[in-house]
Amino acid sequence: MTSHEHIMGQSMASEAMESTSTTDPSSELKDPQSELRARIRAIMNDPAVSAQEKPRLIQSLLSPSVNQSTSSAESSQGAPSSEVDAKQEARYYALLEELPDGVSLQQCDLVPTFHEEEKLGCSHYQRGAKMYTDCCGKWYTCRFCHNDHEDHTLDRFSVKYMMCMHCQKVQSAGPRCTMCDHELGAYYCDVCHFWSNDSSVKIFHCADCKLCRVGPEEDYQHCPTCNCCIIKSAWSDHRCLENKLDGDCPICGDYLFTSKQSLTFMKCGHAIHIDCLEEYLNTSYQCPICRKSLGNVKVYFEQLDRVLEEQPMPPEYQNTRAQIFCNDCEKRSVTKYHFLYHKCQECGSYSTKVLKTFTEPAGESSQS
Repeated sequence: MTSHEHIMGQSMASEAMESTSTTDPSSELKDPQSELRARIRAIMNDPAVSAQEKPRLIQSLLSPSVNQSTSSAESSQGAPSSEVDAKQEARYYALLEELPDGVSLQQCDLVPTFHEEEKLGCSHYQRGAKMYTDCCGKWYTCRFCHNDHEDHTLDRFSVKYMMCMHCQKVQSAGPRCTMCDHELGAYYCDVCHFWSNDSSVKIFHCADCKLCRVGPEEDYQHCPTCNCCIIKSAWSDHRCLENKLDGDCPICGDYLFTSKQSLTFMKCGHAIHIDCLEEYLNTSYQCPICRKSLGNVKVYFEQLDRVLEEQPMPPEYQNTRAQIFCNDCEKRSVTKYHFLYHKCQECGSYSTKVLKTFTEPAGESSQS
């Protein structure tokens, strides 16, 4: 996580707390909290402020002493800052009285978070609720926000309570707020406790995966051997592997079964992130797990044929042979030893591994 100098955080806090609007005082009378919300959004969206510093700066904005000191100009114009402070305090203590047993709430927890300007959520999802993480007694907008800041992972299935970011009502997790009736997620799963207000992304819960998956439900079918959902258009061609997603991406190390990034299956059947694969293919043609060739590499192998013809071995190696194992056809064969490449005598692949070398007696025939 990116860290920043403490003085930078103080500077950002100063900008957030001291800047006031003087262009239209009457507009602030219409909505006394509009500038406070703008300052909160500015802090949340500022990349120069560390994640650890943001809650402290937001808390300082919410405290009555800070609000009074930063609203002196507004008070002189008749803005009811003391009334706003009193209402905020009263609202907070009223919420404390209504909290379920075992649930804690800090004043900074009442601050809404945003996916983007005017859209509630976080950097990962659009949603109108925060969830209470009983494992550490804190409020987070999503499990990724929790996992990024804590030394443990959140059990999404254990979530019991949510807080509506529209009215701050703490209540049992659900699709709508029981107080203000806001829809907190166009999609909501009561098993995974997952909210999403992104209408461009279709989501469904797979009872066999026991997780929510991205995509139209009618386009996917669960494979009991692979233990994951396979798109129906690729069902007849997919290669079954036991618990195919129960492992990490071979490139970035992210756990695949619960990964938020888009996945694909290579020709050999192993899974990998699409973005990771695209970058990996710039440097290799083999699966990073089993070393099988990815896609059609006929042209590349023909180029290697020419390389071996143009770079013959020194005379002292003319009778040296290599026993090789082919990653593509999984057969063994014997071929001429070379410093660079060894061609499978069964299928013609160069995705091979040398098992041993030996010297063939002069005059005996051997495979090329």
